[in-house]
Amino acid sequence: MNDRTTKDRVVDAAIQLFFQKGFDATSTRDITNRIRVNGSLISYHFNGKQGLLEEIVVSYYEGLIHCIETSMDQPIHSVKEYVKEVVKEIFLFKYRHFYESTIVHRELALDSTFVREVLTTYIQKENYYLTRLFTVEHEHQVPLYVMQLKGMLISPFLLHHEWKKDTFSRKVDRRLCLHYITHIHQWIDSIESIENNIPTLR
Repeated sequence: MNDRTTKDRVVDAAIQLFFQKGFDATSTRDITNRIRVNGSLISYHFNGKQGLLEEIVVSYYEGLIHCIETSMDQPIHSVKEYVKEVVKEIFLFKYRHFYESTIVHRELALDSTFVREVLTTYIQKENYYLTRLFTVEHEHQVPLYVMQLKGMLISPFLLHHEWKKDTFSRKVDRRLCLHYITHIHQWIDSIESIENNIPTLR
Protein backbone atom coordinates (compact mmCIF):
# COMPACT_ATOMS: atom_id res chain seq x y z
CA MET A 1 0.00 0.00 0.00
CA ASN A 2 1.58 3.37 -1.01
CA ASP A 3 2.06 6.38 1.26
CA ARG A 4 -0.63 8.46 -0.44
CA THR A 5 -3.28 5.81 0.15
CA THR A 6 -2.19 5.39 3.76
CA LYS A 7 -2.30 9.14 4.31
CA ASP A 8 -5.83 9.31 2.89
CA ARG A 9 -6.93 6.50 5.19
CA VAL A 10 -5.53 8.33 8.19
CA VAL A 11 -7.40 11.51 7.19
CA ASP A 12 -10.67 9.61 6.66
CA ALA A 13 -10.35 7.89 10.04
CA ALA A 14 -9.57 11.18 11.76
CA ILE A 15 -12.57 12.89 10.16
CA GLN A 16 -14.90 10.16 11.40
CA LEU A 17 -13.46 10.18 14.92
CA PHE A 18 -13.21 13.96 15.25
CA PHE A 19 -16.86 14.12 14.19
CA GLN A 20 -18.00 11.37 16.57
CA LYS A 21 -15.88 12.10 19.63
CA GLY A 22 -14.52 15.60 19.12
CA PHE A 23 -10.93 16.60 18.49
CA ASP A 24 -9.81 16.71 22.13
CA ALA A 25 -11.38 13.36 23.00
CA THR A 26 -9.74 11.58 20.05
CA SER A 27 -6.23 10.27 20.54
CA THR A 28 -3.72 9.45 17.84
CA ARG A 29 -3.97 5.85 19.01
CA ASP A 30 -7.74 5.92 18.36
CA ILE A 31 -7.05 6.96 14.78
CA THR A 32 -4.29 4.46 14.05
CA ASN A 33 -6.15 1.62 15.79
CA ARG A 34 -9.17 2.23 13.61
CA ILE A 35 -7.25 1.57 10.40
CA ARG A 36 -4.55 -0.64 11.91
CA VAL A 37 -1.49 1.36 10.98
CA ASN A 38 1.62 2.34 12.89
CA GLY A 39 1.16 5.33 15.19
CA SER A 40 4.30 6.98 13.85
CA LEU A 41 2.51 7.64 10.54
CA ILE A 42 0.62 10.59 12.03
CA SER A 43 3.86 12.20 13.13
CA TYR A 44 5.47 11.40 9.78
CA HIS A 45 2.70 12.78 7.57
CA PHE A 46 1.17 15.50 9.77
CA ASN A 47 3.59 16.27 12.61
CA GLY A 48 1.00 15.12 15.15
CA LYS A 49 -2.74 15.31 15.77
CA GLN A 50 -2.87 19.11 15.58
CA GLY A 51 -1.23 19.00 12.17
CA LEU A 52 -3.78 16.41 11.07
CA LEU A 53 -6.62 18.72 12.10
CA GLU A 54 -4.99 21.57 10.19
CA GLU A 55 -4.75 19.37 7.08
CA ILE A 56 -8.47 18.58 7.29
CA VAL A 57 -9.58 22.15 7.91
CA VAL A 58 -7.33 23.77 5.31
CA SER A 59 -8.39 21.22 2.69
CA TYR A 60 -12.03 21.93 3.56
CA TYR A 61 -11.63 25.69 3.24
CA GLU A 62 -9.67 25.42 0.00
CA GLY A 63 -12.61 23.46 -1.41
CA LEU A 64 -15.17 25.89 -0.02
CA ILE A 65 -13.42 28.97 -1.41
CA HIS A 66 -13.08 27.27 -4.80
CA CYS A 67 -16.82 26.46 -4.68
CA ILE A 68 -17.68 30.10 -3.90
CA GLU A 69 -15.41 31.47 -6.63
CA THR A 70 -16.75 29.03 -9.22
CA SER A 71 -20.39 29.72 -8.38
CA MET A 72 -19.79 33.48 -8.47
CA ASP A 73 -18.39 33.24 -12.00
CA GLN A 74 -21.83 32.57 -13.48
CA PRO A 75 -23.52 35.31 -15.54
CA ILE A 76 -25.95 37.62 -13.76
CA HIS A 77 -29.48 37.85 -15.14
CA SER A 78 -31.56 38.39 -12.01
CA VAL A 79 -29.48 39.57 -9.04
CA LYS A 80 -31.60 37.78 -6.47
CA GLU A 81 -31.58 34.53 -8.42
CA TYR A 82 -27.83 34.89 -8.78
CA VAL A 83 -27.39 35.34 -5.01
CA LYS A 84 -29.70 32.39 -4.33
CA GLU A 85 -27.71 30.13 -6.64
CA VAL A 86 -24.40 31.07 -5.01
CA VAL A 87 -25.82 30.47 -1.54
CA LYS A 88 -27.31 27.15 -2.64
CA GLU A 89 -23.92 25.96 -3.94
CA ILE A 90 -22.23 26.98 -0.68
CA PHE A 91 -24.76 25.06 1.40
CA LEU A 92 -24.60 21.99 -0.84
CA PHE A 93 -20.81 21.99 -0.48
CA LYS A 94 -21.20 22.01 3.29
CA TYR A 95 -23.83 19.28 3.03
CA ARG A 96 -21.60 17.07 0.85
CA HIS A 97 -18.82 17.47 3.42
CA PHE A 98 -21.07 17.05 6.45
CA TYR A 99 -18.48 15.60 8.83
CA GLU A 100 -15.84 18.17 7.89
CA SER A 101 -18.36 21.03 8.13
CA THR A 102 -19.31 19.95 11.63
CA ILE A 103 -15.67 19.64 12.72
CA VAL A 104 -14.71 23.02 11.22
CA HIS A 105 -17.63 24.92 12.73
CA ARG A 106 -17.04 23.33 16.13
CA GLU A 107 -13.45 24.58 16.04
CA LEU A 108 -14.56 28.02 14.86
CA ALA A 109 -16.84 28.24 17.89
CA LEU A 110 -13.71 28.16 20.06
CA ASP A 111 -11.52 31.26 20.30
CA SER A 112 -8.37 29.25 19.92
CA THR A 113 -4.87 29.91 18.65
CA PHE A 114 -5.66 27.46 15.84
CA VAL A 115 -8.56 29.59 14.64
CA ARG A 116 -6.58 32.81 14.83
CA GLU A 117 -3.45 31.50 13.15
CA VAL A 118 -4.70 28.97 10.61
CA LEU A 119 -8.16 30.12 9.61
CA THR A 120 -7.96 33.93 9.64
CA THR A 121 -7.04 34.16 5.94
CA TYR A 122 -9.81 31.78 4.86
CA ILE A 123 -12.44 33.43 7.04
CA GLN A 124 -11.51 36.86 5.70
CA LYS A 125 -11.70 35.61 2.12
CA GLU A 126 -15.10 33.97 2.74
CA ASN A 127 -16.40 37.17 4.34
CA TYR A 128 -15.10 39.22 1.41
CA TYR A 129 -17.04 37.14 -1.10
CA LEU A 130 -20.23 37.07 0.97
CA THR A 131 -20.02 40.83 1.45
CA ARG A 132 -19.86 41.24 -2.34
CA LEU A 133 -23.22 39.48 -2.62
CA PHE A 134 -24.88 42.17 -0.54
CA THR A 135 -24.09 45.37 -2.41
CA VAL A 136 -27.18 47.12 -1.09
CA GLU A 137 -28.23 50.74 -0.80
CA HIS A 138 -27.45 51.03 2.90
CA GLU A 139 -23.91 49.75 3.35
CA HIS A 140 -24.16 49.67 7.15
CA GLN A 141 -26.62 46.79 6.78
CA VAL A 142 -24.20 44.55 4.86
CA PRO A 143 -22.32 43.16 7.91
CA LEU A 144 -25.66 42.24 9.47
CA TYR A 145 -26.79 40.42 6.32
CA VAL A 146 -23.48 38.54 6.13
CA MET A 147 -23.73 37.54 9.79
CA GLN A 148 -27.33 36.35 9.35
CA LEU A 149 -26.43 34.37 6.23
CA LYS A 150 -23.42 32.74 7.86
CA GLY A 151 -25.58 31.82 10.85
CA MET A 152 -28.06 30.07 8.58
CA LEU A 153 -25.29 28.26 6.68
CA ILE A 154 -23.54 27.11 9.85
CA SER A 155 -26.31 26.22 12.31
CA PRO A 156 -27.32 22.82 10.78
CA PHE A 157 -23.75 21.61 11.33
CA LEU A 158 -23.38 22.97 14.85
CA LEU A 159 -26.84 21.60 15.71
CA HIS A 160 -26.65 18.42 13.67
CA HIS A 161 -28.34 16.42 16.47
CA GLU A 162 -31.44 18.49 15.83
CA TRP A 163 -31.89 17.36 12.24
CA LYS A 164 -30.13 14.01 12.03
CA LYS A 165 -31.53 10.91 13.68
CA ASP A 166 -28.40 8.87 13.03
CA THR A 167 -25.56 11.13 14.16
CA PHE A 168 -22.84 8.89 12.80
CA SER A 169 -24.20 8.44 9.30
CA ARG A 170 -23.32 10.61 6.31
CA LYS A 171 -26.81 10.06 4.94
CA VAL A 172 -28.61 13.23 5.89
CA ASP A 173 -32.13 13.52 4.50
CA ARG A 174 -31.57 15.36 1.19
CA ARG A 175 -35.18 16.52 1.13
CA LEU A 176 -34.65 18.28 4.44
CA CYS A 177 -31.47 19.84 3.06
CA LEU A 178 -33.26 21.22 -0.01
CA HIS A 179 -36.16 22.39 2.16
CA TYR A 180 -33.72 24.27 4.35
CA ILE A 181 -32.23 25.97 1.29
CA THR A 182 -35.70 27.22 0.28
CA HIS A 183 -35.98 28.93 3.69
CA ILE A 184 -32.66 30.70 3.12
CA HIS A 185 -33.94 31.76 -0.31
CA GLN A 186 -37.07 33.19 1.28
CA TRP A 187 -34.88 35.27 3.56
CA ILE A 188 -32.95 36.53 0.50
CA ASP A 189 -36.25 37.43 -1.15
CA SER A 190 -37.10 39.59 1.88
CA ILE A 191 -34.10 41.87 1.22
CA GLU A 192 -35.69 44.19 -1.30
CA SER A 193 -32.62 46.33 -2.02
CA ILE A 194 -30.58 43.41 -3.36
CA GLU A 195 -32.36 43.48 -6.71
CA ASN A 196 -31.45 47.11 -7.26
CA ASN A 197 -27.72 46.56 -7.11
CA ILE A 198 -25.32 44.52 -9.23
CA PRO A 199 -22.80 42.79 -6.96
CA THR A 200 -19.16 43.84 -7.27
CA LEU A 201 -17.72 40.37 -7.16
CA ARG A 202 -13.98 40.56 -7.82
